[in-house]
Amino acid sequence: MDQRDMLLFGMTQTGRFAELVTWAEKTGVHQFVPDYHRLQLEYWVWMHARRRQGRVLDVGVQTPRRWIGPGYRTVGLHGCDILGDLRALPMQSDSVDLFICTEVLEHCRQPFEAVAEIHRVLKPGGLLLVTSPFIWPWHGTVHYQDFWRFTHEGWLELLRGFASVKL
Repeated sequence: MDQRDMLLFGMTQTGRFAELVTWAEKTGVHQFVPDYHRLQLEYWVWMHARRRQGRVLDVGVQTPRRWIGPGYRTVGLHGCDILGDLRALPMQSDSVDLFICTEVLEHCRQPFEAVAEIHRVLKPGGLLLVTSPFIWPWHGTVHYQDFWRFTHEGWLELLRGFASVKL
């Protein structure tokens, strides 16, 4: 068992994990085998996205979050609602109300270009929900490489074009 697996196993023994599993079962939001990290992530997205309306883009998602509503679309290079590169999204500027980008930017060769493109398509007052692992093992493949880890200072630099940033 590697260190990540030991940490995740340890977290599954907590009361918080039990609460998250109960939430996932009750809401029907969580559709894949839960681990502590993924449950935390999905709960965070659920808390921030469930009251949003309008056009929602979710990039690089393996399990679409269709529960978000009728304006929800996935975007990516394969098998998504909208086919497109994160650095050149096929949509107008200021056209997206909520952009979800979870566990993707570490796989982008040019994360600053990707974030600039997200900023371009978000409406003024729009919301970006973005995450990327920090202390996490390499998890790339031949077709899905793993380039980056961002510190809190790196996030502030990466997101400097946004009106406000909450880490």
